[in-house]
Amino acid sequence: YFMMSGQPVCEPDWLKMIKTSTVGQSGGVQTIA
Repeated sequence: YFMMSGQPVCEPDWLKMIKTSTVGQSGGVQTIA
């Protein structure tokens, strides 16, 4: 699953919470298992 920092995407709230707590605002493209 790929997410580009600063680019919001349509997804469940629980997934947003996981991404936010895992990645934060580190910038660039983050890969989340």
